[in-house]
Amino acid sequence: LRAADGGWGVTTAGIDTYRSCSEDPVAAEAGATTTVLEGTAPADDPAGAKRSCTQADLDAPEVVRSWTWAELGMTAEQGELANGRTYLFAASDDGDLAQVAVLPGGSWQPAMLAADDGFWLVRDVMSNRGFGTTSALFSPDGRDWAGAPTELAGAPTTAGVLRGRPAVALSTGSGQDLVVLGAGGPQTTHLDTVVDGEPNAFVSSNVGFGPLGVAFTFTSGMGDDGRGGRTVVVHSADGTTFAQQELPAAPAGKVERPNSVTVSAGAVIVRLNSDPKGAVTGDGGVRPTQRAFVGTPD
Repeated sequence: LRAADGGWGVTTAGIDTYRSCSEDPVAAEAGATTTVLEGTAPADDPAGAKRSCTQADLDAPEVVRSWTWAELGMTAEQGELANGRTYLFAASDDGDLAQVAVLPGGSWQPAMLAADDGFWLVRDVMSNRGFGTTSALFSPDGRDWAGAPTELAGAPTTAGVLRGRPAVALSTGSGQDLVVLGAGGPQTTHLDTVVDGEPNAFVSSNVGFGPLGVAFTFTSGMGDDGRGGRTVVVHSADGTTFAQQELPAAPAGKVERPNSVTVSAGAVIVRLNSDPKGAVTGDGGVRPTQRAFVGTPD
C-alpha cells in the first residue's frame, strides 16, 4: 500500500489517505507530481499534481480515499487491533489497581490528568502526519469513561493542569496552540498571537507544565547555521493570560538555541545550548555547553 504524499490517518473503519500539496508555489506551477494510490486522485487532478498548500490543507487535509479494513484484507477485529486499544486501571484508597475500561483506539502520546472536575485522558489519533487530531475524554471518578470525547485539532505536544483545569499543548499545521479544557468548553489560544513581533516571525521550540503554570520558548532569526537568534519565553499561570520576556542575546562568537524549559513550584528554568559560531559540538574538541536562565514569581 503506497499512500499519496499527503499522508494517511487511521479511523475506526479503516485508513484515510489525504490529498498532497506543495509548500513551494514554484514547484506547483512547474507541475511537480507525486505517486498516488489508484483511485485516490481528485477528479480535477487525475495526475496527482501538487499545488501550493493553504491553511485548510494543513489544519484539515482533504480525504481523497477511505479504505475499509475489508478492502485492505483485514477483518473488523483485526482493524480494531490495528487501531489500538487503551486499557484503564483505577484503585480506591490503598486498594489494588483493577481494570475499569477498555477504550477503542491507541495513542503514541497518552496523558492522564487529574483536574478539579475529575480525570481527563488525552490521546492523539494515529497518523503519519506531523500534526493530526487529539481526543480528550472525561471521567468524573476515573471509572466511568462512557461520555463523548472532546475532539481537538492538532497533535499533543504535552499536557498538564493549570489552576485545576486540564490543558493541552497542540502542534498544528499553523503553529502551536494551547487548549484549556473543562468548564465552559475548550478555550484555544494560538500562541503565535501572544508573541510580540511580525506574524509567524517566531517558532515554538519547547513547552513545559508545572505548579507555576505553563511556559513556552520561541525563537526567531535563526541565522545562517540555523542555531542562533532571539529567544522569547512565554508564561501563563491559567492558560488565558500571558506574559513574555526576551532572553539576553548570545555572547559574542556564540550561537544559541533552546534546549528545554522546566516549570517547578518556584521558578521557570530555560536552558540554551551555547556553541561557538560555526562549530559542531563534538568535532575538534568542541565541548557542549549550556546557559540557564531562571525566572521566579514577582
